[in-house]
Amino acid sequence: MWEHFTSKKYYDNGEIKRVGEIYTPWSSWKIVATTIQERFSAAELEEKLEKLFRSLDQGVGYFESNPVESVEYISTNLDYSKEDAQEWLKTVKFTEGTKGVKLDVIEKTTSTLQKAGVLTSNAMAAANMILYTK
Repeated sequence: MWEHFTSKKYYDNGEIKRVGEIYTPWSSWKIVATTIQERFSAAELEEKLEKLFRSLDQGVGYFESNPVESVEYISTNLDYSKEDAQEWLKTVKFTEGTKGVKLDVIEKTTSTLQKAGVLTSNAMAAANMILYTK
């Protein structure tokens, strides 16, 4: 599945055809980290994740505060036209704080992926997948 504007260029130029659209129950990006403690201690992992979330939040804040620069970046580096980048930004709502996820988002996501045959019905319980909840 591709986000509408990510594949739009290829649809517009005829490389792909649209079969349909599915609105997913999850946002575009999630942070995934292992709970396996082979490389870092729990405290080190916590510190690294906290730094990551702070950095991401700063980046999101900058991106939202500088829409002209953001459109320029998207249209230059991500192969969108300026018009598509501007339209895409109208559809995007960034999270307030990247740390954590709501349990129902993971439940809906796993359910959707099971229906699509990507996950089996005996997949890990959603509550066991989340380190930080909102």
